[in-house]
Amino acid sequence: MIIWGTKGRETEIGSGRFYCPKCDAQKPYTHKKVGKYFSLFFIPVFEISKLGEYIQCSECKTNFNSDVLDFKAPTPEQRQVLEVRRDLASGTPLQMAQTKLTNTGMDTATAALIVDQAAPEDKRECDACQLTYIAGFTKCSICGAQLSLPKMTHKGSLLN
Repeated sequence: MIIWGTKGRETEIGSGRFYCPKCDAQKPYTHKKVGKYFSLFFIPVFEISKLGEYIQCSECKTNFNSDVLDFKAPTPEQRQVLEVRRDLASGTPLQMAQTKLTNTGMDTATAALIVDQAAPEDKRECDACQLTYIAGFTKCSICGAQLSLPKMTHKGSLLN
């Protein structure tokens, strides 16, 4: 009696290091392929069809599409801008976000540039505290006063 059939099988076709989005760091990976194999006596003999490929992080074991290898990790500067955007979106005034950066040892000009890159153009001001918030907030988180639109100069630019 001959027993034959098909069986799925994973094989490792490569490995290396990549930026794992879940771990948020450079990690080792394995590149795997899945295929359907003809089997004889439950032993895979040859591949009948290729079912797909994936990348698996060796650290967190998460599976990703192969195009994850093309993803470039954000630079430290991009990470800082993203962190400031999160702070601003949670209600932190622009001035406090800049102070937070300078308290980490960053020079004032660089901190101001990062906050400027992170903040959208539409802003609101607290007339009582003179703090600036991104649009979407109606009250100052420090004094509770209503926020107003920034005052415009005669040239139409915003006062800082």
